[in-house]
Amino acid sequence: QSNQFSVISKRFVTDDEETKEILRKLGSIKESSRAILIQGPSGTGKTYLAQIIHDLTHSCEAPLVSLNCAQFNEMTIDSELFGHKKGSFTGASENKVGLIKMAEKGTLFLDEIHGLSTKAQLKLLTALDQGIIYPLGANRPEKVSFKIICATSENMDDLVARGYFRKDLYFRIKTFILNLKGLKDRRADILPLIMNEVSKGERKIFISPEAKEILLAYDWPGNVREIKDLVENWNTFGVGIVHREDLPSKMTLRAASIEKCQLSSFSLTKENLPEEIFALGIKGYLEQVRHDILMKTLDKYEGKQSAAARALKISKSQMSKELSRIRENGL
Repeated sequence: QSNQFSVISKRFVTDDEETKEILRKLGSIKESSRAILIQGPSGTGKTYLAQIIHDLTHSCEAPLVSLNCAQFNEMTIDSELFGHKKGSFTGASENKVGLIKMAEKGTLFLDEIHGLSTKAQLKLLTALDQGIIYPLGANRPEKVSFKIICATSENMDDLVARGYFRKDLYFRIKTFILNLKGLKDRRADILPLIMNEVSKGERKIFISPEAKEILLAYDWPGNVREIKDLVENWNTFGVGIVHREDLPSKMTLRAASIEKCQLSSFSLTKENLPEEIFALGIKGYLEQVRHDILMKTLDKYEGKQSAAARALKISKSQMSKELSRIRENGL
């Protein structure tokens, strides 16, 4: 499994420990035919992860067939997935092989599975449980054998509770769940992912320290897809060294807002000097502020020292020293 993790980690770039743990789990599904559900915000790399899983579990000749369920209405998705017979509906001038049949002995990847119609959900459940499908207009079933990987950016438990998605199908497709976090929750991946995209281009691109700070502070609602678009923009316009002015205004405006907030928080006048400064002395007061920042950051990251250290831009060893010093001083 360690060798597989090494191969996977070269393809799926991450420095985030929780995401690395997800990738380590992939080694255990190499020989498994269990259905897999990948959950996470749009643009986090669910489709790319599905490709990696397919490559791990099949030979290079096995097909990988993909469908975005949210892009089709009830009639067209039925035909796309299960196929149809000539004359089964107006315009059906010839037989059509469905994607499930095309995925025979390979992988069917259904992106945005929450968009699957109720009728198609039932037919898919039959295909998974009984290994048969009924193309539109067919009077007899056809045997099928395939591995299924599904992905969604929605809360499936909520959709099931509200009756929009079949509970039996949901339990059938989530026998192995992989949760991908958005970049705002794994900021350690932002710069490695940017540099990975940069390395794919022909031009050398360097990022200034100021630009790096802005990139790290941005929430990346489009996730990895947004990073790809940004780097493509740099390549298109021939950016060699990325400065603040080479970044989109939505990033620089957010950075300016954060900077303003930080300045206002630490701006002291003779009228608003905290009484604690005089009670504790400046050294004691600053020590207390340092303690509060460390403790609140640790609390924010649920006691995970590595994550808190990254957020504060200090090393893990420095974080350990700070906590030891706090304990020694009885703070």
